[in-house]
Amino acid sequence: MNYILIGDNCTKNVKHTILKNRGIKDIDKYLNLSSKVLHNYSLLDNINDGVNLLKETINNNTPIYIIVDCDLDGYTSASIIYHYIINNIKYNNIKYVLQEGKKHGLSEEVMKILKSKDKGLIILPDAGTNDNEQCEELSNIGFKILILDHHKKTNENNFAIIINNQTCDYPNKNLCGVGIVYKFLQALDDEYWLSNADDYIDLVALGNISDVMDLRECETKYLVDIGLKNILHPLFIALLKKQSFSIKNIDNPTIIDISFYITPLINALIRIGSQDEKNMLFKALLKEYDEFEYTPRKSKNNPNPTTIMESIYDRVARLCYNAKSEQSTIQKKAVEEIVNVYDESNNLNSICFINVSKFENVTEEITGLVAIKIASQYNKPCLILRKDKKKSIKENIIFSGSARNVNDGFIDDLQLELKESNLFEELIGHSNAFGVSIKKENVPLAINYFNEKYSNISNQKIYRVDFVFENNIDYKTIKDIYSIQHLFSGFLKEPIIMINNINVDLLGFNTFGDSKKHWKFQNDVVEYIKFNVSEESDEMFNIDTFTYSNVILNVIGKATINKYGNKAIPQIIVEDYEIISKE
Repeated sequence: MNYILIGDNCTKNVKHTILKNRGIKDIDKYLNLSSKVLHNYSLLDNINDGVNLLKETINNNTPIYIIVDCDLDGYTSASIIYHYIINNIKYNNIKYVLQEGKKHGLSEEVMKILKSKDKGLIILPDAGTNDNEQCEELSNIGFKILILDHHKKTNENNFAIIINNQTCDYPNKNLCGVGIVYKFLQALDDEYWLSNADDYIDLVALGNISDVMDLRECETKYLVDIGLKNILHPLFIALLKKQSFSIKNIDNPTIIDISFYITPLINALIRIGSQDEKNMLFKALLKEYDEFEYTPRKSKNNPNPTTIMESIYDRVARLCYNAKSEQSTIQKKAVEEIVNVYDESNNLNSICFINVSKFENVTEEITGLVAIKIASQYNKPCLILRKDKKKSIKENIIFSGSARNVNDGFIDDLQLELKESNLFEELIGHSNAFGVSIKKENVPLAINYFNEKYSNISNQKIYRVDFVFENNIDYKTIKDIYSIQHLFSGFLKEPIIMINNINVDLLGFNTFGDSKKHWKFQNDVVEYIKFNVSEESDEMFNIDTFTYSNVILNVIGKATINKYGNKAIPQIIVEDYEIISKE
């Protein structure tokens, strides 16, 4: 096991040490956020022009078309502006267009739909900044275009009003599409003498968490905090209830609860659901109430289930849950297909470039998910690519797909690294999770480029730990870490702890669970648990207890407290371990 100690290993003030290690400079301010950290919407360039364009459209009774981008940020941002216009401005000449498949912005399918419509205003939440050619084409035939986006600009677009925190001096660059739409709704509130923007604050929180915004940013973190304290949307509530087995307190969920147990459900339906199911999801976000007959499956406890009436919110929550299960099965098959044929010699490359053009199980909708799994498995960045039939011509073959970085890897910003090579055609999305296109002839050049650049870098996993303890960890440290669990997120990661020389009495070592795939032992008051291990691969399972009665371990893990009833058990969830000696 390799690890790096970040910070000064100070346990006198655990909270401050953790936050300091994650780049929080004004810790007291961060721990006591108030509305003072919010920036005025007027700091966004073109926002007044956007308001005037919408107002002019409404006054002229011109159609409005909302384009719904194909991720959770896209769905939340599109739904809140659609709902606001209908229910607060009371304007009904408005329609929405759902993307088919994993497409973004003004895709070919969306363009075809729009060209068949009466001319009006197109609103692109969470997309469109770089769709210059499409905007020019639509503008030339009479459409007006309003873009409410947060993606970086890669080319000029002079055919739309663009409101984007990345293209102006707005101080917060870590606000996603739904955050920009929320700012736009604040401007509409002032224009129409309303106060309704905050009605959508729970969806603003959901979108920012789901798009993995950097919540070290005070404004974004404050909006998320307020949103999670005011979850009123019936679909959000239905999803929390559906996941009540996994979420300890559905009335007060943490950021990690949302990231692990809510976001993946909705994204799964968006990825693999039918168009009718995605339409139902969007209607549920718009609070268009409906009921359906539903007959639960037979079970031992309910052998003769009766048909009940199910609300649209409960139905969508159930569909999301089922989609996530189905997606996990599809994803597992896809990863297995790649691993089974992946040339191990290629694993010597600094970055994985994998051609899945002829793979049956790696569909376009799950390419990003598969890239995440492969990156994690090989502990290096991964590009999953397939021949792009639409962009390729005989003498110019293009491969497109998804790029994903590995957590705590040797590259901080994967998109920037690829861009600096000057070998890629397109890099669209976030720093470490984005779409990519490259000419076939440039793939070997890119592999060699990164192999040379990172020739001295090992892909062996290195843990970045906040604290190192000898023999055991004290209860106070675990308690202090647990007290700030609500702060942890994608960029403000849970602390990793190293504990050396832990004595384990094998009489107290137990396996548990229906499949006996988990083990635990107790050292003083602290319980150590490792989940999802196998007898074949886990060394602790194979110790001969007739020969040995004790082992000494070094453990790397995360600290938590397991609460049930009146009990509170301090725990270390073991990420990795090594046996130092057997006695």
